[in-house]
Amino acid sequence: MSVYRIVPKPGEEPHEWRSEKFEEINGDEMFIRHVTELHTIVDATLIVDQQRDDVKSAVTSILLNGLMPAFAELQNIRASHRRPLPLMNQRELYHDF
Repeated sequence: MSVYRIVPKPGEEPHEWRSEKFEEINGDEMFIRHVTELHTIVDATLIVDQQRDDVKSAVTSILLNGLMPAFAELQNIRASHRRPLPLMNQRELYHDF
């Protein structure tokens, strides 16, 4: 599954904003399934109207800006165990995570 983000530009109409590929993720990963189900959980709460939209937006923002980059680094760490890397590269993976 591909995740895209919109790059807003001041003075341009939203339909003119450029979209760019943000991340390529595997929807079969349990972590991804659980996080994306948070929207369903929010729908089951007593939070309504604009507050519900705000909570869903916050969940999406945390996912895209915080968890997805960390998850991508974790995937790199997992892959590094299948192929030997120099120590400096291994340390960089953990530092980036």
